[in-house]
Amino acid sequence: MARMRSGEPGVRSAAYAGPMSVAARNDPCPCGSGRKYKKCCGFDRASERALEDRLTAVEEIARLAFRSPRLVPLCDGYDVWVRAVLAGEMDAHTDEAIATLGEDEAMRIVESCLALYPAEWSALAARCQSEQDALTALLGGAVAAGIRDHRPPESADLELVDASDDLAGDPFEALALCLDGGQLWDPAEGREAERAIDAIPDWVDDDVYESRWQDALDDIAARCTTDWHRRRLARLVARIGEQLPCEGFPRASTAVLSGCEQFQADDAFRLRLAATLLSDLVGRDQLRELRALFAA
Repeated sequence: MARMRSGEPGVRSAAYAGPMSVAARNDPCPCGSGRKYKKCCGFDRASERALEDRLTAVEEIARLAFRSPRLVPLCDGYDVWVRAVLAGEMDAHTDEAIATLGEDEAMRIVESCLALYPAEWSALAARCQSEQDALTALLGGAVAAGIRDHRPPESADLELVDASDDLAGDPFEALALCLDGGQLWDPAEGREAERAIDAIPDWVDDDVYESRWQDALDDIAARCTTDWHRRRLARLVARIGEQLPCEGFPRASTAVLSGCEQFQADDAFRLRLAATLLSDLVGRDQLRELRALFAA
């Protein structure tokens, strides 16, 4: 499949895409005959295998959105929808969520996916057999992936802050503990940080190593931070602030709220927070490999 551009009709209509034209064995056949799919166009095993492969491709496209924060929605309309769903004020319907993105944000997500995963997108979209279905799957995955950004801070993190005089007295560390670097930085950016840290000689003493570690993170964060990173981090911090205080965690709530306020007021605080979150990704790939090895 040729790489799509933002001006092409398939990308422009993605925000308003309808249901995907696939059917399970016992669903009505898409051809309109009124019979079950398995008794009509899906009567043979070859057709069933083709459908299974198509459905698998749709699922894999949707999962792409969980691999990079750049594929998560960053717009007010979507945030309003998520808050209403989490508050029980409305049911969660993927097509409604996609519609809240608007044309510009839908195009940003699609273009980001094309830039991050060009080969995977091309192969999966071809297996989908429908460009529109592929776009709908991607945006559906994106709106699902964005929901976790609206969850309150983890109770375990708040308990840790509440129980520690050092953390309760350090608004920066308290706030950083409530965020995950994977919400801001792409895995490729984490790997760049790893390479810079791996270049630090092992023979230097601990104090020098720690200083050079921090310098490497600060340098990469400063070079890689874009307007998107700044807007994304500001929105993540604002969402945490909106959920404070957290019942049962008075000291943690005070510390984290103070961190949110300092974030708004201090450029150096914001840059330092971005660099600290980048450190969350250092070693993450190795950890996944170890988990897979032990699970095998």
